[in-house]
Amino acid sequence: MIRIEESDALRVLARDPPDSGQKRILLSFTGIGNQMGGMQVQEPEFFTAGNAFDNIFFISDLMRSWGNAYDFAALCDRLGPHLAGREVCALGNSMGGFLAILAAAHLDIEAVAAFVPQFSVAPHVVPEETRWREHVGAIRDWRVPSLDGRFNRRTRYHVFSGNTGEERVHSRLFPVQPNLFHAVPRRSGHRLAKKLKERGVLRDVISAAWEGSLTGPRLARMAGCAVEMLSGGSPARPSCVGAGWSTPPGRHCPASRPSRSKSPQSRVSTSCITSPKTWSLSTRVRRASSVARSSAITGSASSSARNSGVGMCSSRQSVSAWTVSERGS
Repeated sequence: MIRIEESDALRVLARDPPDSGQKRILLSFTGIGNQMGGMQVQEPEFFTAGNAFDNIFFISDLMRSWGNAYDFAALCDRLGPHLAGREVCALGNSMGGFLAILAAAHLDIEAVAAFVPQFSVAPHVVPEETRWREHVGAIRDWRVPSLDGRFNRRTRYHVFSGNTGEERVHSRLFPVQPNLFHAVPRRSGHRLAKKLKERGVLRDVISAAWEGSLTGPRLARMAGCAVEMLSGGSPARPSCVGAGWSTPPGRHCPASRPSRSKSPQSRVSTSCITSPKTWSLSTRVRRASSVARSSAITGSASSSARNSGVGMCSSRQSVSAWTVSERGS
């Protein structure tokens, strides 16, 4: 590891010495330290996810301050010479996901992959968030109170949120825009990345994000469970045994429990208040005829809720979902 800089609040390491010949750079933002596999100290996360890159910069917020204990914009200025003219991606988990998204507001970043990021931990923005009180209570100057207004229209964002009440406090506040792929695997919580790693698909999910080939159906197959889309829908028409489709943006589809029926026909969930539809993917699948007759349901977060930074309900976001059968996962 090459030490780039270090202070009481911040540490930046590089896998290799920075070199002008390096064309692809990954910025890996570490999390709070104990949310990945029970780690009790901050360590560089997702190390092998950077194998396709010429170099990796590991950036650690040592104060667990969500970028508030130091000048984040100044940090990006110092990193600039190492990144200029190169293809740059950013990766992070939890607090690291928050910082990876924030970095794209200051640097020219091609793609971001953020696992279970917070939208904010500031009590005046998200009073429902009570985790990490020790670290949040130590923040005196809120330089970065939230990610409100921090998303650009150029970077390809991939946000993976958990499906628990604690995680939805944050996921409901994220914007809805074409360049934001925001997915919620149903069998997930704050340890989503760990579960994907245990399933052996974490690297594949991250690689698909860098390639721009990740879709809701593909993520459902890899995760082995239903995937709810809060933004971005299906950027490409996926193929499953020769039959491809994509869900129209705006369809609200909280997925039902995967069907264990031996019938190859996918079943449509009727348990949702908004009469949404659920796609089922398996090795033998076809579209249910009732789906073709259904009408798309469109929803958008109210501008007043977005401006206030609080109260954007997921039921008013653009949502889609897919289910994957146990046999087809």
